[in-house]
Amino acid sequence: LPLPLPLSLSHKSNAGAHALWSVNGGISWEAGSPTASGVTENQIAPLSNGSLLMNARTGSTDRLSLLSTDEGRSWAEPRVVRELSGNASCEGSLIAYRPNKPDAASGSASAALFFSHPAAATRERLTIRRSRDDGDSWPAGAADVLLIHEGGSAYSCLGSTSKGELAVLWEADGKDLAFAATDYFSTPPS
Repeated sequence: LPLPLPLSLSHKSNAGAHALWSVNGGISWEAGSPTASGVTENQIAPLSNGSLLMNARTGSTDRLSLLSTDEGRSWAEPRVVRELSGNASCEGSLIAYRPNKPDAASGSASAALFFSHPAAATRERLTIRRSRDDGDSWPAGAADVLLIHEGGSAYSCLGSTSKGELAVLWEADGKDLAFAATDYFSTPPS
């Protein structure tokens, strides 16, 4: 199956979310079972073991994580991700990404999860965080956290450039779209 698309069922009714996928190029779509209620704007990323991880916004400052072991057809009960919670209530982006360059610590270019989101009580300080263990932890050290923009920051989208850099597009300062690319996570911090 292709990677499922995340979908929030109803932001106002707190109905939850589910995954959608197509096996025929978008002619028809299938939907997985809905998640528990309270799961809204969400992102899905593949894990190293083939499972899928959903990271979602809630009606509070908590971030939720849900696991699917059946390609998005069903989801485990959500768990609060403490390391990513407590900041502004806002959409965040999640991506599984393999840097071009080997990691300085391991010597290999292993895939990691990356998450972008404002790192403040208000929508400011767009930050990218890295998890090297499929989202089990999100370290707060300099090697795993990068401040992208100090000012106003809202919705964001992670991707990569043709050069293999990690990239982010975000709402900046309440009026503009901004873009940044970095190989920071491929090099050791100084």
